[in-house]
Amino acid sequence: MDLFGFTKDEMKNFSARDFIPESDLEDSESKLTELLSGENLPIYERIFQKKSGELFHAEINLSLIEDHVTNRKFFQSIMRDITKRKITEVAKERERRVFQKIANAAIQTTDIHEFCNRALADLLEELDFNFGTLRILDKDLDALVPIAVNGIPDHLTRELNPIIVSDDKYIVSYVIRNKKPIFTGDARNESFLKKYQSRLELFNVIALLS
Repeated sequence: MDLFGFTKDEMKNFSARDFIPESDLEDSESKLTELLSGENLPIYERIFQKKSGELFHAEINLSLIEDHVTNRKFFQSIMRDITKRKITEVAKERERRVFQKIANAAIQTTDIHEFCNRALADLLEELDFNFGTLRILDKDLDALVPIAVNGIPDHLTRELNPIIVSDDKYIVSYVIRNKKPIFTGDARNESFLKKYQSRLELFNVIALLS
């Protein structure tokens, strides 16, 4: 009940089949057939939907129990919510791919500009971002200088000038000075980014990684 968000009374109106996604019904019937034929099923995974509409990953242990007194057969199913584990696994796999691509770029490119452009393109692909820039710190100028740009319209590239680290009009200089990365799914709702609203609107930024 807790997994799906229903009350005990609400659960009385459902059968086990009601909780199985339609796309998985055939596989579910196949597993029941295997159990009835005497096979032992390994633990398997399936995606379910809660009452709220939220999807979650579950690990399922399904077994057959026989009542030798009544000669009736029952299915026993134990479910565990493994959504957090799946999210962690996906994140680790993405991290592994990113590091592998950066390592490949370091080996296969011949200069810093080519390396940064390739690394940026790979990062945008893996993170599913529309555009991005990479900057390097010029210590003589104490400025962050664009070295790679990807996905930004031509008419906005003129905005990508070197940014003085002490200039508080820019998000990237804020990040450098405070040494605290920003990763948000909606920058418009972050109170500490309100002062940069015009900049966010200029580039139509929603999700932000800096």
